[in-house]
Amino acid sequence: TLLYRSPSWSSEFTCTSGYHSSPAARDRDWLRQQVLEGLGWTIHRVWSTSWVRNPDSEIEAIERALEEARKRPAYAFTETEQQDDGVGEPASHSAEDSSEIEPDRAPVENSPAFEEYTQASLKGIRRGWFHRLDDAIFEIVEVEGPIHQDAVVKRLFDHYREDGRNPQARHRIDSGIRSAVSSRHVGRQDDFLWRRKWQLTRKPRSPGQVGEKRRIEHISTTELRMAILMTVREMFGGSESEILRQTARNLGYQRTGSTISRRLGGVLTEMLSDGQLIRSFDSVVEHKP
Repeated sequence: TLLYRSPSWSSEFTCTSGYHSSPAARDRDWLRQQVLEGLGWTIHRVWSTSWVRNPDSEIEAIERALEEARKRPAYAFTETEQQDDGVGEPASHSAEDSSEIEPDRAPVENSPAFEEYTQASLKGIRRGWFHRLDDAIFEIVEVEGPIHQDAVVKRLFDHYREDGRNPQARHRIDSGIRSAVSSRHVGRQDDFLWRRKWQLTRKPRSPGQVGEKRRIEHISTTELRMAILMTVREMFGGSESEILRQTARNLGYQRTGSTISRRLGGVLTEMLSDGQLIRSFDSVVEHKP
């Protein structure tokens, strides 16, 4: 389902067509979008899976897009606007806000196919000087793995109400993690910790009820690969910028800047290199031998 608006027109209209699974039909679909965008049209795409799962939400998104379209003046896009795909950061932004650049798109809900992130509860462990530290580490990794080691450290500092700048406390935590790994109660892959092997292939996770988005560097490569692959399947393919943007949204990032796009872009490039994804004309699609 596509919503088109020409900047030279004062009204909008919708055009609905069934999706054809053949590569030729898919390529024609994306070529048509590129031509229309080159002429200054704005396209709002509604993915069929999202429509089936939650049509009311998609209708609200269409209405928001229409409202935004009516607010725009009737003018032809400039060269800068045509090149701005909403991923990355303008040169004028500082490093502090590089991961908080608002794309020129209506908000998109997290993919319902992603799991909600569940945070471990440490209520049963009292807050004395790292009381039962091993149990706390096991519980966090058991529930949240694969989880970045720095995220485990932060969770422990928060629970025990210790100052993260205290070198003695940091040494105690690092020693506890090393002990858990050396005893093989906890596995380590790069900087990520896990308790069960199935966690290494778990579904990608959005913030869910936690409300606290993970830093993109704290999401393992395996989870990001799965997130990109599931997004490509949900979209039936798309341009690299659209895939990066939608994957970020599915992971809970409403704003995508250089840090997020660089991390996701690197993983997408790896998937293209190893053949899990392929380019078909100007679209990236899943490779199905």
